[in-house]
Amino acid sequence: MVITEIDEFYQGGGLLDLTRPIRFKAPVNICDRVEFNPSVSGDNAQHFFELGGQLPASPDAAVDGVLILVTSSGAAFFPQRALQVGLAPGYTGAASTIAVYVNNNAAGVHAGGVGGGNIGLACESFGVTVGHNTGLFAEAGSGSTNFGLAGRATTAKASATNIGVLGRARNTGGSSKEVGGHFDLGTAEVVYESAGVVCDNGSTASPVVLARDNAVRVWGIEDGGSIQGKMGTKTLTETVATAFVRISVPQGTCVGGHVIYTVEANDGTDFQIRSGILPFAAVNKAGAETGAVATVSTATETVAVSVGTLTNNGFTIPSNAADTVDISANFTSSLAQTTLRINYRVEMYGNAVVTVTPL
Repeated sequence: MVITEIDEFYQGGGLLDLTRPIRFKAPVNICDRVEFNPSVSGDNAQHFFELGGQLPASPDAAVDGVLILVTSSGAAFFPQRALQVGLAPGYTGAASTIAVYVNNNAAGVHAGGVGGGNIGLACESFGVTVGHNTGLFAEAGSGSTNFGLAGRATTAKASATNIGVLGRARNTGGSSKEVGGHFDLGTAEVVYESAGVVCDNGSTASPVVLARDNAVRVWGIEDGGSIQGKMGTKTLTETVATAFVRISVPQGTCVGGHVIYTVEANDGTDFQIRSGILPFAAVNKAGAETGAVATVSTATETVAVSVGTLTNNGFTIPSNAADTVDISANFTSSLAQTTLRINYRVEMYGNAVVTVTPL
């Protein structure tokens, strides 16, 4: 059915007759088409409702293809919504279901700062209030895995930058707080502190922060605030200097830092451990590396054993590959050990960009 007057839009009783497609045609000139259809076709060519048109090429201001403006009122303790969209239960297949899909394929060239460019969905909340304003709120539940909010930027493009999630905040007002990103495990009201990033494990026993390398945990701030990290583990050959880590030293640079380590030995019944901090330094002059490690003392290492001895024969820097230094460990245990290994983390200081490789 083609209609040309708004009065014809309604059928008896002020209700739409959707048993037949309804399409606006001229003289309605605000858009190319407005269609109401009784069904959605399997090839997605026909929809319950379709609106289409083209925005002006030379507007005098920002333009909207569709504007819905609803005025809130009153003060009753119930939410007020300008628009509600729902996808009711019914589908049970393995594909995704989406209540609202927004797609922006425009190719504008604006690239100035955060919040510019071609935006898929822009949300704002600027009401002047003593309450909270939330630009975008998302919540998920009842699935086997639930993402309250997920971001993804994985399309490959040369010389481009992909950022999965970006948070930015600034507040120069008096007695204010600013938080670039707040992450916590909890349901209680948030206690805010100004920081680039705030991480809070709440009342749980989970770590506050975890850092992983290729899904393997290497560093963490544990519940209670202790810092734990393990960059590498190396099985040692008793009384033999065993290289366990390689540190790059670019030509014309100096590098230095600490190896924080534990060496443990056991025979399944008795146990021994040494724990310490090893300073090291290295330079590279025109391809010639010179490295040094500190002499271990009671000030930098301690030992605990259930029986016998675990002796540190010394750390050394042996000959190694070009533009690198290796650090070796030499330990002897009085046990007929089934385990003799070093667990360690390397902390680097200085301006050189280096690579630390477990051996």
